Amino acid sequence: MAKKKKVSKKKVKKSASKTRLALKKKSSAKKIRKAKPVRKAAAKKKPVPKRKKPAAAVARPVKPKVPAATAGPLPGAPGTASKPVTPAGGAVPAPGIPAAPLMPWREPLPGEIPIGQVDDYLSHLEVILTKLVNPLAVGDPLHIRGNTTDVQVTVKSMQINHLPVSQADTGQEVGIQISEKVRKHDYIYKILSA
Repeated sequence: MAKKKKVSKKKVKKSASKTRLALKKKSSAKKIRKAKPVRKAAAKKKPVPKRKKPAAAVARPVKPKVPAATAGPLPGAPGTASKPVTPAGGAVPAPGIPAAPLMPWREPLPGEIPIGQVDDYLSHLEVILTKLVNPLAVGDPLHIRGNTTDVQVTVKSMQINHLPVSQADTGQEVGIQISEKVRKHDYIYKILSA
């Protein structure tokens, strides 16, 4: 076996300190300090003058709220009484001049009876979902009226709970297939044959 030389601790410390000094000299020679960028002084903001408070608050008259028109039962439906229609402001027309209805599509035209209101329209199937107010059968002509809708169609087919039917009675929820686009809340009327 080879004998190991013993190195004194003093020699290790001296050699380590020499290498440290040499590294410090090299690194200090490489370091170059960068100049800091000069910043402009921020502009001072002008103070905003305070507003004066008004001496006394003026009492303003409060306008009465007008209730929004709500969709009630269909006109001509069984068990409903007809009420005169007045404008939203509550003004009554002069005597001798008939009052124009606010929403004419809510009133059936002569020769029509109400069937229901469009609860939903499935555009990809072209199907109306509605609850009937009067009986309906396949092949009956319909007049569907709304704010932007006014179409006359014929009932192609009808379903109750995904089962095809040829007739449906009052109070049943049905799906009616038609060929025109309609919108939710449009009114459906059956055209009576002359």
